[in-house]
Amino acid sequence: MASAGQRLTSVLGHLNPLSSESNGKAKLLQKNADDIVITYAARTPLTKAKKG
Repeated sequence: MASAGQRLTSVLGHLNPLSSESNGKAKLLQKNADDIVITYAARTPLTKAKKG
């Protein structure tokens, strides 16, 4: 089990934009050959149907 200090350091690493660990935005914006692009989405009556 991680200590409170380790958990705090981890959380602060996610919040600090200058941290080397928080390069998540750069990874999200990176283009890859296996990316999936959704070009159309529709809410049809089937998806709006009330359940039960």
